[in-house]
Amino acid sequence: TDMTKHNQHQKALNNRLAARDNPSQTEAVGEALELLEAVVHAADISNPCKPKAMMLYWTQRVVDEFWAQGDEEMRLNIEVSPMCSRAAGENSIPKQQLGFIDFVIAPYYTPLAQLLPEVEEATKNMAENRSFWAAKEEEQVHYSDLFKENVAVLT
Repeated sequence: TDMTKHNQHQKALNNRLAARDNPSQTEAVGEALELLEAVVHAADISNPCKPKAMMLYWTQRVVDEFWAQGDEEMRLNIEVSPMCSRAAGENSIPKQQLGFIDFVIAPYYTPLAQLLPEVEEATKNMAENRSFWAAKEEEQVHYSDLFKENVAVLT
């Protein structure tokens, strides 16, 4: 996932939303390309917007990938990247997912759904998944309890 252009895409979405009633023809082509880039980026970060079983499957895969990176960084005696520490992460997955939804996904998907009504299903899933993660955060759920049954769901 390339997050380097995330803020640029989000700004373009908000600008497009603000000016959607009055684009010039020249601007319309450029804006259509910006919107296409924004939609591709949305697909790339869409995990919290998927149905719960699929969201959990991919959350586990992403977390495991991050932790494998952190394990390798530790082995190489270099600073462990943010969210890549297995020891720190095993008890904080719900909190991390809530932060990702609140600070990255919701601000990005909200204007996208206003521009493209087809995205409303994704935002509904996002809200349901946010509620799921809030409940799991309240329960202080550990990695092993979150994913013990999920591995077999989609494999």
